[in-house]
Amino acid sequence: MFTTWSAWNCKRIKGQTFPWAKWVWNPAVPRKISMTMWKAMHECLPLDDRVRRIGILVVSSCDCCLVWVGEDVDHIFAKGGYTAEMWRRCSLVLGIPRLEGKPWKERVACWHRKASDSLFSGQLLGLLPSILIWRLWGRLCKARMEGVAEPAQSVWCSIRLWISWAALKIKEVKGLTQRDEDVLRCFKLPCPSTQEKVATTAKRNPLKEGWVKLNIDGCSLGNPGDAGARGIIRNSTGEFISGFAVTAITRIILQK
Repeated sequence: MFTTWSAWNCKRIKGQTFPWAKWVWNPAVPRKISMTMWKAMHECLPLDDRVRRIGILVVSSCDCCLVWVGEDVDHIFAKGGYTAEMWRRCSLVLGIPRLEGKPWKERVACWHRKASDSLFSGQLLGLLPSILIWRLWGRLCKARMEGVAEPAQSVWCSIRLWISWAALKIKEVKGLTQRDEDVLRCFKLPCPSTQEKVATTAKRNPLKEGWVKLNIDGCSLGNPGDAGARGIIRNSTGEFISGFAVTAITRIILQK
């Protein structure tokens, strides 16, 4: 059907899409948190390293660990001693690899790849990096501007509070897994409402004699990213004829 919206959608020039956008701008996350995360992803936060890159000489030192080093985005969001402790605690709660020594964007990408709208814990996986980065940035600003160094336990309690707040606003899920229940107990959250499961009957339409049927499926770990595909060929009576599987192919997925 032709509409004004369809005409505009065909004519307009679409901007670049980012895989992290759906979690950063999720309705369950306050806009002040989303904006800080958006600035961090686009390297727009006023850090000493960025100031030096535009030609302004500054004496830089980070206060988030015992070893005083230059302030850059990877150090304050991933590799600093204080920051690493926050990632460790979050990883233990949600069962995600710690990825020690990895850049902060690689850590966030790992969490977003494992996030899922269909699971309660999967939605928290997508939301928590934004809350964590926002809180770490707030701690850095408070230490720099007010001279107040918040202890790790205080920041962790604040992160848990914001996670609990966001958990009350996430979408309904079809059911709770054991992992979901463990996460709820850890954050002392009530069980969210779940959708009732509706049983459906599926059947296979028989093929004409002499016909064969090919069923294929595939997936990708990121876009672009490592992809895989597989398929199976059966005859008209459902008997197996042949099959195939292909893995470790980097592809860009185009969605209509």
